[in-house]
Amino acid sequence: MTNFQGSNSLIKFKKSTFGEACNTDLLVYCHQIRVKVFEGRQLSGGNIDPVVRVSVADQDKDTKIKKCTNNPAFNEVSCPKIFRLF
Repeated sequence: MTNFQGSNSLIKFKKSTFGEACNTDLLVYCHQIRVKVFEGRQLSGGNIDPVVRVSVADQDKDTKIKKCTNNPAFNEVSCPKIFRLF
């Protein structure tokens, strides 16, 4: 049985779902973090292709590469989901 709604949700699984033979339930909390990358300013170097890597809870997300600029405007949103077991 799963239920995911909104940015702060509770998902309920049976332990047997995770490979253990047990009748008790696990509680899985799902959190979502929203990260927005706006821009870079006055980056050093000439003729560079900047990119931003966002790392949250062992998840990596790269922005699109901006070609030949020292002042890139990204305006991108990343929404990694974080699951915690109880």
